[in-house]
Amino acid sequence: MTLSLTNAMESLRTHSQVQWARLFKITRPDAIIHRFTDHNRILEFDENTGPLQSYTPADGPSTRSARKTINLSPADAALHGFVIASGTIDPDDILRGKWRDSTVDVYVVNWQYPWAGHLDYQRYWMHDITWSGEAWDVELRGIVGQLDVKIGRSYDKECDAQLGDSRCGINLDDAAWKSTSTVSSVVDQRREFQTGITGRADKFFKNGVLTWTSGSNTAEGIKTFTVKDYVETNGLITLWKGTSYDIQAGDAFAVTAGCDHKLLGDCKEKFNNAANFRGFPFMPTIKKILKTPNAQD
Repeated sequence: MTLSLTNAMESLRTHSQVQWARLFKITRPDAIIHRFTDHNRILEFDENTGPLQSYTPADGPSTRSARKTINLSPADAALHGFVIASGTIDPDDILRGKWRDSTVDVYVVNWQYPWAGHLDYQRYWMHDITWSGEAWDVELRGIVGQLDVKIGRSYDKECDAQLGDSRCGINLDDAAWKSTSTVSSVVDQRREFQTGITGRADKFFKNGVLTWTSGSNTAEGIKTFTVKDYVETNGLITLWKGTSYDIQAGDAFAVTAGCDHKLLGDCKEKFNNAANFRGFPFMPTIKKILKTPNAQD
């Protein structure tokens, strides 16, 4: 796509002393808008939607690993540390998931003449937001990345049904597959804890879903987490991702059984549900497909 520049911007683009700044317009799913710039003073910019909009300085916003393409590979990037220097962003809102799926409009302008228009413009969507210990890191996906989703079924050995859905047929609310308990002691404040669960074999809840029903993690935001591992001794549960808030002794939860990456073994032996297995366990392997005739046979 050819970028159309105004006469003013074309003149600035060819000027040897040009100074560029980036403007970040972040629109959350609840329609709240935040505007930042990586310049050191407020910039007024015309978004062609009405009056000039103010973009406030923030030490945090920066993009890294950004790449632009002219083909159909995703033009993705990473937005680093946008929360650090901005008092307008509540970290708890990030933990509660209010920033997930926000749109990020990035404009490149001349900071001396922002009214002249933008030289470059890209739109991204926020996906994973993680805390590095020093700053918030956000994975941004471009328009093609948004389209990079699986549609329809695939011919694979693994089951493509979700455990507990209508195609699977297992009722995860049944006591055979679901347990409720409380945290007895905390091993890792966000990921690992001991429980009062008894009578479940090792790995029984691996890849299952844990839902908090009391405690800080029932606050607005993410309440369900995937179980990484379960050990029968002391009912030890480990989560794949850390919780939004610290886990406390006495926090209540419900947890359901998981299956081993949807292979036939668990479906048959653990759930006695092979009739509803939605994979193709006997499909030929690549070795079989590429096998050639043997002249000696």
